[in-house]
Amino acid sequence: ESHEIFLYDAKGRNSYNQDSHDSIMNDIKQLLMDEFKRAEIEWADDEVDSFAAQWSLKDVSEHQQENDFDCGIFTFLFIAYHSQGIPMTFTQADVYDCWGGLGVRGRLAHLLCHSL
Repeated sequence: ESHEIFLYDAKGRNSYNQDSHDSIMNDIKQLLMDEFKRAEIEWADDEVDSFAAQWSLKDVSEHQQENDFDCGIFTFLFIAYHSQGIPMTFTQADVYDCWGGLGVRGRLAHLLCHSL
């Protein structure tokens, strides 16, 4: 069985943030391993190694976001698309110009307001 740890940065991966992306992914995997070891069970070293080997790191960052304030919307879109196995084809324009002009931002606001 294999598992993946995804890093998604809507601003994209570039030469300025490549090292920080790698560091973030390694830190997340290390946190996962630390939590695995903290369980109430005594794990043998080979069991910890086996668990660690099941996890791979994947940077799926793409430059899509064109401003500094739609990161939450892009995070939502990434989760929604990824959980359904849909390729990430959304763009900055979709934040405002889909669903009959509501855009993702407007549609989420509508859903939240009508669910209360």
